[in-house]
Amino acid sequence: MLPDVKTFYDFESLVFRILSETRPLKLDHRTGGRDRGRDLVVHYRSQRRIAKVVVECKYYTRPLRIRDISNSVDWAKVYKPDLLYFWICPHFTNDAKDYLESFANAYDITVDFEEAENISGYMSAAKRGSRSHFQDLRRKILSRIGESRGQRSTSVLPLEYETRISGSGHLLIDRKDEVQVIRQKRNRSHYLVGLPGCGKS
Repeated sequence: MLPDVKTFYDFESLVFRILSETRPLKLDHRTGGRDRGRDLVVHYRSQRRIAKVVVECKYYTRPLRIRDISNSVDWAKVYKPDLLYFWICPHFTNDAKDYLESFANAYDITVDFEEAENISGYMSAAKRGSRSHFQDLRRKILSRIGESRGQRSTSVLPLEYETRISGSGHLLIDRKDEVQVIRQKRNRSHYLVGLPGCGKS
């Protein structure tokens, strides 16, 4: 077990502090209780791309089994984050690890996890004021985000309009290139919601 961590909420706060050291673009708590489907959502920018990492925190007194992560996996099947990232204590059973690998391959979703031993190392690095551990962690996360499986590349799309909003009004630039991306077969499962008055759909 981890020193100074007594409850799930202590554990989630610890994970939040560690990930904040990786210089994310944005880091949010998602309240609503355990197993709601996402505990933390982290956004990273890389080469004018923004990716969403969904972090599931699991704090138990025994190894985690398949049933302990089934709700999180079901959520990911629908929302398809760029990375489903488990931070757990103490560790997964072998069956759970095999299950996650099979899930990642079957649903084309990148999955990773940190177990208590690794997390303890990050805690020690934080106490020593060591930056290299968190730089390595950031590189690892960005590398996992950048991976693609099968025909699917990461769902992170270039923000082509990010710095090109018309100075004469609130409408964004021509969306022809994005429409072509959306019409590609691998992206047809996305549900699009229009935003009235801002030129984005």
